[in-house]
Amino acid sequence: MKAMKHTELARRRHVRSLLLSAAAISMLPSVGYTQDTSSAANQLGEVIITANRRSEEMRNVPISVAAFSREKMDALGVKQFDDLIKFTPGLNLNRSVTGANQVAIRGISSAAGAATTGIYIDDVPIQVRNLEYGSGTLYPAVFDLERVEVLRGPQGTLFGAGSEGGTIRFIQAAPSVDRYSAYARSEFSTTEGGASSYEFGVAGGGPLVEDKLAFRGSVFYRRDGGYIDRVTGTPTIVDPSGASPDSLNYITKGVFEQNSNWSDTKAARLALKAQLTDEFSAQAAVSYQKQYFNDAVNSFWVAASDPSSGQFRVPIHIAGAPGSIPDQDGPFGKVNAVLGPIDGPNLQQGSARFVLPSLTLEYDNGAVAATSVTAYFDRASHQYFDFTRGYARGYTGIDFPVTEYKGNSNYQNFQKNFTQEVRVQSSGDGKLQWLVGGFYSHMKQFSPQDIAVNFLAGVNPFFGAVNDGPPFGPGYSAFVNFFGMEPLPNSTVFVTRSRALDEQKALFGQVDFDVFEHLTLTAGLRYSWNNVNFSTVYDGPENVLNSPYGAPCPTGTVCVPGQGDYIPQFPIGSSMEKDQLLSPKFTITYHVNDDSIVYATAAKGYRPGGGQIRLPGVCNTPGSSGLAQIGYVDSNGNSTQPTSYSSDTVWSYEAGTKTSMLGGRLYVDGSGYVVKWKGIQQQIFVPICGYAFVDNVGSATSRGFDLAINASPFDGMTVGTAIGYHKTTLDKDIFAAATGVRLFRKGQNVSDTGAPWTVHVYGQYNFMFASDRTGYVRVDYAYESSLYPAGARDPQDLTYANLPRVPSTNLVNGRVGTRISDVDVSLFVNNALNATPHLALAPGGAIPQAGDTLWTDSTFRPRTIGITASYRY
Repeated sequence: MKAMKHTELARRRHVRSLLLSAAAISMLPSVGYTQDTSSAANQLGEVIITANRRSEEMRNVPISVAAFSREKMDALGVKQFDDLIKFTPGLNLNRSVTGANQVAIRGISSAAGAATTGIYIDDVPIQVRNLEYGSGTLYPAVFDLERVEVLRGPQGTLFGAGSEGGTIRFIQAAPSVDRYSAYARSEFSTTEGGASSYEFGVAGGGPLVEDKLAFRGSVFYRRDGGYIDRVTGTPTIVDPSGASPDSLNYITKGVFEQNSNWSDTKAARLALKAQLTDEFSAQAAVSYQKQYFNDAVNSFWVAASDPSSGQFRVPIHIAGAPGSIPDQDGPFGKVNAVLGPIDGPNLQQGSARFVLPSLTLEYDNGAVAATSVTAYFDRASHQYFDFTRGYARGYTGIDFPVTEYKGNSNYQNFQKNFTQEVRVQSSGDGKLQWLVGGFYSHMKQFSPQDIAVNFLAGVNPFFGAVNDGPPFGPGYSAFVNFFGMEPLPNSTVFVTRSRALDEQKALFGQVDFDVFEHLTLTAGLRYSWNNVNFSTVYDGPENVLNSPYGAPCPTGTVCVPGQGDYIPQFPIGSSMEKDQLLSPKFTITYHVNDDSIVYATAAKGYRPGGGQIRLPGVCNTPGSSGLAQIGYVDSNGNSTQPTSYSSDTVWSYEAGTKTSMLGGRLYVDGSGYVVKWKGIQQQIFVPICGYAFVDNVGSATSRGFDLAINASPFDGMTVGTAIGYHKTTLDKDIFAAATGVRLFRKGQNVSDTGAPWTVHVYGQYNFMFASDRTGYVRVDYAYESSLYPAGARDPQDLTYANLPRVPSTNLVNGRVGTRISDVDVSLFVNNALNATPHLALAPGGAIPQAGDTLWTDSTFRPRTIGITASYRY
């Protein structure tokens, strides 16, 4: 017993020693290297990654990888996935208030169709298809993660469909059967002009039965305080042309809710691992996460705000009592809208949760290793968005409706994904390394949307339709005479129910062969079978295909709603797309010496096709300027559109090097690339109705490079930079076949690809000020260049957008702290200069529209100062 206690005590001392060494390191930027200041050689350390589905030192992996350890994410102050974007060249994320988000790696973005970036929690894909307008991937909380890996470039061979531009992997901490460990973190901060934020999380685990059975568990909570106020007031148009942000004046009368855009995150995980034999183990785990968004407003009204003094404001619409008649002058006269009943929040509230159970079986006899991963991802989310002003402008011509008007859209997204992967591969060292595997997924996605508007049914007149007028006569409102039916319950005017079933089967393999001592050839191949079944059902007045639009009754003096020619007809249908695709990869790696490699890679990636329903009648009625205007007509001249779209593909050509010099004090990781993108799944907007559909249109080329340099000029000091550049442009002009209208121009920048230049510079100095205490000071600087304009710049082009260009940005974060044994306490400041750049300055609100007098904008979170305490054992 004494021997066992002595062994355990020695192990704990050893663990503390390791942790102290780790605590003394400098957390480097996105290349993931760390420095051990206790080492006499003071060399930059190594990070182990699994980009090739086996554990390897990152400097030996011929892939452009950005790896973030848990320690480094703590040092950078990472609180959510969005925070990593600033420190990762080649990575971009675009979020919308509807809950949608698009990730782009190296300029390959996913604004339409299937995802172009694979998102994984461990070995489980969770990315989502762009179904309707509110679909977005739900990212896990950044707590108790072993690391995050960003693999740049196509990863289709080992990670399959959806990894066309790259793959992002969230690697969770695993149970250990022979060692106890614990991690706790708490934080409190205040945002200038906003509310406080705070968090607490604890994780730990170890053997329940020595060397046989182990657990790992964690719980986490975070509250992000808001800094945007919801207000009431009076807008006054100063310049009707909307030529500048000064076109509108706004006088605030009251505050509906201060700092309304707060959110919270709750997460928990439990994993059990059984080492059944020396060669075979089984791990069962379940992860849970739930987020709540009190008000998902991420932009502010310029006329109502003063960023220089920390005031960010957005007016609120509060639904009036049913039956009330708020009078308001419109461009066509006084509007008396009888308000209908509406049930929904006044703020843009939302929630998102997922449950992820998984079972991992592993076998390794020293020569051959086998892995089986079975998982089920169950996700549900909803997000409200305020449509009040859009509906008021579109149907009444009123720019700024009274407060009692309310229009709500509820975007929902549900995923139920079953995945199974089996891999068999060589283990150990040798001239030949190989891997073969099979993958199956059955991914269901359901995306309903409802729009409820409390004033629309009571408006008179209505685009020429009037109360008691044609085609239905006395007793019928202008709304019914226009659409042909009353609103659905809850004043609902628009309903859509879209479903997609993605089924994928794949066989894949990769071989690495050392031809000579310094030369390795890699060949990989994946053959995939993809089936996508899509269906959509529409309902509600706005989706009626045979609306009368106030025209006289064709069969007599008056018609009857819901009878004869006016039985409401709605778009409905389904489509199926099948693909069989090969994804090859070829790499040649030359090992210059033990510290340097040079490599070149050619790889193909793809994303599967999909289906879509025909657009509502307002987009394709005969004689309209909708689909016909942009050239989508059949042989008879009738409006038409594709109901399915095919997969698109990329070929990526990359060359890079990873090298360590000066006795390990300098590390350089760089790569340059050209990506050819063919048959792009692009959104085609129909100007007259504002809807869009997806078609395979055109090709593009992305060119760029990534460079990371990390150095230790002297003991205790580390400095470095990560630089990225990319530009993604269309290869040629794209015209509508029937009309010759130019849809896209050669050289036009592909949207949602992010800033062309990104730079991250850091410096950290560690010092000892007592025998058991280490201090450190760290500064991070992130720069993004001005964004390329995404729209065409020629007024003759259909996609012309004369909007302000997003300027370059500068962000400075700082941290100072001390480590005492296993405890780390630090003070930090994010956005130290309190920068407020114009990140989205444009007229028109959520849907930018030149000529609108309302200008909105978004910016960095204001200066935030706080304290963090963490414990590691």
